[in-house]
Amino acid sequence: MFCKINFYTFCRVVLKAQKFIVYSNIWVSLGASAFTAFAYVAYNLEPNLYYLLFIFSSTLSVYTFHRIIRFYDQKPENNTLSERHLWIIAHKKSLLALFVLSTILSGYSLLHLPAYRLAKLLLPAVLPVLLYILPSNKFFKGLRHIPFLKVPVVGFIWMFLCGYIPLELEQIDYTWHFLVAQMLFIIAITLPFEIRDIKVDTTENVKSFATALGIKNTQKLALLLVIASYFLIWADTSITITALASWTLTVLICLPLILNSKEDKPELYFSGLVESALFYPIFFYLILRLILS
Repeated sequence: MFCKINFYTFCRVVLKAQKFIVYSNIWVSLGASAFTAFAYVAYNLEPNLYYLLFIFSSTLSVYTFHRIIRFYDQKPENNTLSERHLWIIAHKKSLLALFVLSTILSGYSLLHLPAYRLAKLLLPAVLPVLLYILPSNKFFKGLRHIPFLKVPVVGFIWMFLCGYIPLELEQIDYTWHFLVAQMLFIIAITLPFEIRDIKVDTTENVKSFATALGIKNTQKLALLLVIASYFLIWADTSITITALASWTLTVLICLPLILNSKEDKPELYFSGLVESALFYPIFFYLILRLILS
């Protein structure tokens, strides 16, 4: 009986920890760093740990800030809120603490990076990020609420921060194939989230790919984009063969994730499992390096 109770207690603790890591955006922020790390190793470069720290902390800062301002005056009684939204409302103080800590950490990492050059590179991404996270009202319409624009903007911002800037800071030769592949990949794994939100978007008359195309066609579009990213990566002759193989494995794993994306899937399927795709390229790269060494 004692062991049984302990087991159930352990499971509850694990589930709470899992929800905290995923719903607080720590998971997606770690994924952003992992996705950036792959950009380095793809061109046989040593990852800049301070830039990876900057990507993690700035992603966490921006995402938590967005959640705080979006749900600041929301009440748990709102029946349109998902499990993740209810968790955010119940943990506003924790998110505020994460926002402060991640912002400080972001500033610390900048002290170890070429600030002037990085500032010039970051400038084109600042406005889209601000327009994306600021809430809409009767005077202002955020990018999230402009029909069909949210997902491509997300893809562009992630490609810019996780691919373009680190490669530019290293001052190496690279091709557009890799950057476009990154962007298409991000768009492909973001489309399932529109499938998740299809009921809410339909109720609120928000035009998304899922509401316009339907679930099946949105899945087909995501599959087409992730496969296109595969061919683009292989068209880049500068990328190491290990990186090409790891991207191939990543695409193969993503196919069933996209096909199984349904609106009735639990929240952790999307925010946990689908977002885990960000880790796959660097994970498979490290495994292959270990096997081949």
